[in-house]
Amino acid sequence: MHLDSHRPPHIYKKGIYFVTARTTDKNNFFDSDNKKDIFVNIFNDLARQCNLKIYAWILLSNHYHIMFDIPDDKINRFINRFHSIVALRLNRYEDKMGRKIWHQYWDHSIRDEEDFYKHFNYIHNNPIKHGLVSSLDRLDKYKYSSFRQWVDRKDKKWILDCFDAHPIIDFTTEDV
Repeated sequence: MHLDSHRPPHIYKKGIYFVTARTTDKNNFFDSDNKKDIFVNIFNDLARQCNLKIYAWILLSNHYHIMFDIPDDKINRFINRFHSIVALRLNRYEDKMGRKIWHQYWDHSIRDEEDFYKHFNYIHNNPIKHGLVSSLDRLDKYKYSSFRQWVDRKDKKWILDCFDAHPIIDFTTEDV
């Protein structure tokens, strides 16, 4: 029996969510800038259409993390629509129609300010965790993340202070 695969129904409400999704069989479907740009452009368009407030995001070659405020209880509709459009466009780009891109997604309702910043930092630390950059000082070198947007909006000291104030916790399982 695999208890970890049991997913009871969720009761969603509007609010801030952390979402993680990985690709089928951990395939590196997003292994080029062009493929990552497909993802980012679709995400930005849908986020605008659905009035999402994006707090943090990152895309790696085989998974992503996002944290956003959704104005209604339709998180599953948003994610399913997003995944469908990304899969369709990526498969069209690679001429591999019908291929399954996404395994599934996991979500977490953000409970308080501490929970928010732990997830915020976890998202932005992912390039270090996966060996894409070597240190916090180099996080702005990874372009498929909201890190640079926060540096531009606040400044680098502000975001690095967030890391000091809220330690990073690994929220994911080895499945991601």
